[in-house]
Amino acid sequence: MKHIDGGAAPFLEGILPQIQSFKTIAAESERILEGDTMSSHTLLLITKAKGELIIEDKPFLLSGKSAWLLLPGMRVEVAASPGRTIKLYRLSFDLYRESSHSAERKIFELERSFPVHGLLGADLSVLQRLILRFESAYTAGGHFLQQHVLMELLAEVLNSERSPELPAAIGQPIELTIRFMQESYQTDIKLEKLAELAGMHPSYYSQLFKQRMNKSPIEFLTQLRMNKAKELLLVSGPSVREVASQVGYQDEFYFSRRFKENSGVAPTHYLKRKVPNVISLSFPYTDHLFALGVTPCAAQIHPLLPPVAKSLKLPFHAYETWEIGRQAFLSVKPDLVLCKANVLHKAQEHIGDVAPIIAVPWKELDLFGHMKAIAELLGREKAARDWISQYEAKADQARGIVQAAIGSASVTVLRIMPGAQRIYAARNIGHVFYRALQLPAPAALQSELDRHEPGTGLTWLPASLDELGNYESDYLLLAAASEEDAKTFMVAAVGHEAWLKHPAVRANRVRQIDWANWMIYAPNAILHQLGEAVQMLAGKRYDPLI
Repeated sequence: MKHIDGGAAPFLEGILPQIQSFKTIAAESERILEGDTMSSHTLLLITKAKGELIIEDKPFLLSGKSAWLLLPGMRVEVAASPGRTIKLYRLSFDLYRESSHSAERKIFELERSFPVHGLLGADLSVLQRLILRFESAYTAGGHFLQQHVLMELLAEVLNSERSPELPAAIGQPIELTIRFMQESYQTDIKLEKLAELAGMHPSYYSQLFKQRMNKSPIEFLTQLRMNKAKELLLVSGPSVREVASQVGYQDEFYFSRRFKENSGVAPTHYLKRKVPNVISLSFPYTDHLFALGVTPCAAQIHPLLPPVAKSLKLPFHAYETWEIGRQAFLSVKPDLVLCKANVLHKAQEHIGDVAPIIAVPWKELDLFGHMKAIAELLGREKAARDWISQYEAKADQARGIVQAAIGSASVTVLRIMPGAQRIYAARNIGHVFYRALQLPAPAALQSELDRHEPGTGLTWLPASLDELGNYESDYLLLAAASEEDAKTFMVAAVGHEAWLKHPAVRANRVRQIDWANWMIYAPNAILHQLGEAVQMLAGKRYDPLI
């Protein structure tokens, strides 16, 4: 009895849910619902059953797990078979749709329909995980969180009906409970609830979990909570009571004891510890660690960087699959993991129980902001100040050499890619030219730079060959990832009017730079780039690393 009325994807737009009731029901050999007429939308998630469900006098056999969406006005009966038990979750809610609004008010009307009703085809393991999240929020009295999880539930119901194929890993019992703990660690989680979610007896579930993760479910949950607590202490510095509450402990003294057992120090002394073993999941941040005098115990590295004890083979892009296993992280016993925000979720999924994970903002901060943020986490503020001071002195020296050779000549930095080009701003490739050497940018680029704090927000602007004329300058620097990309671009450019009219082309001041050496926006990398820029523009050897 599954009905899809169409238009599922946009159905939730403009919807405001109002929760009416939530119950967990377990009964043996009796009727649970006796011809009840639903006054609201109702989601039934049946997790254990041998019996019968009757909707509008039409019977359905219950055996195992199932999920049902009932509309207002539907008459429903649920009964267990003799000697059998039925366990279900019943979530009743109303939906209100915005019908009109003005500057002063919004008007909502009761929505009695739903694109899907009857027996649902959604992934039951995913629905059960979300129901347990809802139960935790309902017990804690978190109204807004309840509404948020309910909307997730409804979206899951609608999306799965349209696209039933889900990644197989989501439905696997152990991974499902891990994800639930990662999402709901701040709530009261018992072993029995995790085993129920996995569909196993608690002792068997614990056995399988330990085989998979090399620790029990409760040990995993405790370690996850402790790492979340450390992240809060490192980043925001709240009180111990606030930290305890935010990671699932109502008794701050019990939390403090567990924290000290786990970390060797009390929460109040955690920030005063010595520089820890650090893992870096980003080679720019690995570069920062070296600049601060900290050698990471494992890291993603670049050929320009010194070797470390363990090089982590991580994907360059955040959306790519991690092929590295947990043992690579566990073996080095990290105290802290640094990463960019775009890999934070993936890192938390893989190693959230291994160590606290701090995402240092990338685009929101410039290179100096990255260094200061990392230094503050590690208690290396003086090392950061010293490095920045030394860098500024080297940049002043390089600026003097370049300006003596080319004066105030302007520069455009053009990144060449298959089928596209980018004009770089005052970070990444552009940092050395526009900030260190303080060379003028093209007027069109400068007008965009003026809208941002130096080195933040704007990384590049898209530019076609037709638009190249908007970025006139004395020098044009081309950065291509491969010779093939450079040749393809030049074939298209040599006969193009905008290319032929560009001042740098007419003056024979087009230079190529190696993308592999200029793509890194990090301390030691920009020192290499600074020396290369002086050689290229002034024709003089300058080594800022000496």
